[in-house]
Amino acid sequence: AQATCSLACCITGSAFPDAVIMIRFFAKHCLLVVAAATHAHKTFGVPDVGHTEGLVVLPLSRKVTKLGGAESLVKKSSYVGKIRIGAATREERQEMLVLFDTGSGQIVLDSTRCTAPACMQHHQYSPERNGAPIVNADGQIADSSAQSDTALINLDSNDAEPGHVRGIFVRDHICLAMERRKGSGMDGCAEVILVAATNMTNQPFLDVPFDGIVGLGLEGLSAGPDYNFLGRLTAQEGMQPQFALFVPNQAEGGRAEITFGGFRPERLAGPLFWAPVAAPEVGFWQVVVQAVRIGDQELDVCKDSICRGFVDSSSSQLGVPEDAMEELEVAMGFKNGAAPSEGNDDCTVGPDLHLVLEGGLTLTLTARE
Repeated sequence: AQATCSLACCITGSAFPDAVIMIRFFAKHCLLVVAAATHAHKTFGVPDVGHTEGLVVLPLSRKVTKLGGAESLVKKSSYVGKIRIGAATREERQEMLVLFDTGSGQIVLDSTRCTAPACMQHHQYSPERNGAPIVNADGQIADSSAQSDTALINLDSNDAEPGHVRGIFVRDHICLAMERRKGSGMDGCAEVILVAATNMTNQPFLDVPFDGIVGLGLEGLSAGPDYNFLGRLTAQEGMQPQFALFVPNQAEGGRAEITFGGFRPERLAGPLFWAPVAAPEVGFWQVVVQAVRIGDQELDVCKDSICRGFVDSSSSQLGVPEDAMEELEVAMGFKNGAAPSEGNDDCTVGPDLHLVLEGGLTLTLTARE
């Protein structure tokens, strides 16, 4: 399946005088919820799951915003949580609201070094307040008498205007503003290299309800091991390299949360199934889609070529290749965008959509979903 949104990060400066390193990571659009994931096993099997007494549980809150300004009809839901930054005591750390994004591999924070209007709308991280060193892309402390390496992160999205963030590299501690599970002595902190923004465009960042992004992609999406939050957290805290994202049914209410080190069995809607990560060295949480069915009809889209779906925690949409759209519309009972029958204007009646994944797992979405 084709990705519908992309971010490209360019690193320039003294550490790379003759080249521009491009790190591409895609913000995917697929309706897949992460129950639990691991990057410790590159071959398919049942991973060892974390013990519940060692979990780090971070509450998430749902924020609904309009993208593109107050007059826009495009709404987006984001589930955000708090982090604290700094090596000082818990009370002295800087608190920020962030989006946990499985589709990227860096940490990007608004900072006091940015005076753009979009930056001034959010809480700003101060490296100076923490005494955090400015570093070059290779992790070495930057020479104060010379310009340090910088990053340019470009955003190209289906549901927002293109934009970009410029920033510098800072080495600091990221701590989860968590709820400790009974018996857990972990502090939930990791020393990482992050990008502190020095400039950003108004769109889409002026409208977003968070102060930064914490990428949860695999190491292949990061500029290096020191940039990868999940890898650094699990290594430094000695926990299982797993996380679980729980999003409650909106009609039922309840609190969303993200769990590191394993998952909470009481959050499962049914038995837990594992699907192998395809090409984990690339860095995406991607799975092989072996077949797509509408009701009992199997479509041609994945018969003659390999299809892959990307698990994206920052999107609630399902993206498909453009050349498969017409076949999907016909199979689902839609033709030229018309509802299949009168009284079904909200498109909540129709056949189920089945995605058959490698390993035997079938994800089923009703017409309402």
